[in-house]
Amino acid sequence: MPTVQTIRAATLRRVLAAAAMLACIAASPAAAQDIPGGNREDFGRGRLDFNADALRDFNKFTAEWAEAWKRRDLRSLMAKYSGNPTVILGDSALVRGQIELRRFFERELPAGSEIRLSVGDFAAGEGLTYASGAFVYQGSPEADPASGTYVLVLSQEGGRLKIRMQMLTPAPVLKPAPPAAARSDP
Repeated sequence: MPTVQTIRAATLRRVLAAAAMLACIAASPAAAQDIPGGNREDFGRGRLDFNADALRDFNKFTAEWAEAWKRRDLRSLMAKYSGNPTVILGDSALVRGQIELRRFFERELPAGSEIRLSVGDFAAGEGLTYASGAFVYQGSPEADPASGTYVLVLSQEGGRLKIRMQMLTPAPVLKPAPPAAARSDP
């Protein structure tokens, strides 16, 4: 049964990533290039500047989010989420909305825990940002770190980035195979 759940989580992750990318493409200024009255300036240069600014803003946002997580500053942490976020944690937890998310963090977020993100894929359009990559989570200084993959979809709300959808999927813990039984030849 765990294999079926893993396939479902992987399929969901691909579907959400594809939907986010399509939304970014549809919202991008490139879509308006061939529309009458659209902007025919050097789109490539503008897009590079836009992506650089968007990535800089994203990195600042995630650094602030991780710091609020580490301090267990629920007020600052909750301010990073949209009014109706969806958070998926592995195959076990689906959290929807600000109230449910706050309750979840109050119960489950250990003081002193840390989370670090690395960006593997990034796309930004007007009003929507998609990022995915790897995370490392340290529950306490004496605990072994956990790692996995994440997907974030952020929107612009009131000129600020807000998390609309977040998915953290832990990597499976691999155990070494038992030693092979010694063979005795007759």
